[in-house]
Amino acid sequence: MKIIASLIVVLFASTFIATPQQATLQFVHCSADSALNTVDIWVDTTKVFDDFNFRTSSSPILMDTGLSMEISICASNSNDTSNSLFKDSIILTNSSRYQVFLAGNITQGYTPFYDLQLSLNEAESTPSLIEHSAFAFYNGASDLDSIDISDITASITQLVADLKFSQLSHYNEIEAFNYVFRIQKGGNTDVIRELKFFLGDQQLMDSAFTVAITGFDNRSVNYNGPALGFHIVRNYGGLFIPLDNALTQIQIINNVPEKSLGSLDFYINGNLSADNLKFRSSTGYINVASGRAMELSAANSSSSNSNDSIVRIESQLEYGKEYTFILNGLQDSNISPYRPLTFT
Repeated sequence: MKIIASLIVVLFASTFIATPQQATLQFVHCSADSALNTVDIWVDTTKVFDDFNFRTSSSPILMDTGLSMEISICASNSNDTSNSLFKDSIILTNSSRYQVFLAGNITQGYTPFYDLQLSLNEAESTPSLIEHSAFAFYNGASDLDSIDISDITASITQLVADLKFSQLSHYNEIEAFNYVFRIQKGGNTDVIRELKFFLGDQQLMDSAFTVAITGFDNRSVNYNGPALGFHIVRNYGGLFIPLDNALTQIQIINNVPEKSLGSLDFYINGNLSADNLKFRSSTGYINVASGRAMELSAANSSSSNSNDSIVRIESQLEYGKEYTFILNGLQDSNISPYRPLTFT
């Protein structure tokens, strides 16, 4: 009877031993430091992802909750974590879906410099309403200290305010239509980018995802690293999916009758867009990023770059519209009647 009683106690006690809950964990590589372009990721003593690239998200893995896990970022093709580039510990507190964002630098000289860090965030799996999309923004661009994000499709509606580096915004949930979003530097009117946020066209209905902001706004002080990019991070992992810039179109007409300016070069934001455009000639329509300040300049046909320009204009153009810029007037003030060179 004692043996049977002991067996009953053991069986009874075993029914109350909790089975560990599990959560879904996804890694998202947002660090534009060239030394971290490809890394290995270890959880404790197990290499979970080999040769994990910048602007890539991992497939989700199941991990036990309530336990401290050591995450090691190691050089590509590492055999253990003894020479790790970075270590940190995380705990998954419940059976949710989590994302770990890798951002920051290990190489001195990036401006501004932020130490490499892991940001652990709970992530939504599905929107609460049918035919909607749920999304959050992660600021992984180390030289964008703070950003604001607005929907400008019909009227201006702010979605995210003062999103600082290495932060994930709250989730927004909207119907899966096509939108245009404006990204601005936090607290001012400087437009960084306007984006096509086409949820319908990209088949993002009834899904939840993250938009990762990576790269550098000012590449010249950051080793000419990757340009600033805005990308969708899907729940199932893989390469980031780029969001396209919102565009407007411009046409340029040379209406300068001065013989010495019989043909001209035209530059848009310093890039040659029309070479040797003759008097009473026009370009076709040229795609230009909307929302941002655009500089249009004209130079003699022998110009080397936009620094040789003889007249320029700066304008901010609206998404989806078409504009015509006509260059009129004269350079030689001895010609009568004289009107200075002017874009209209």
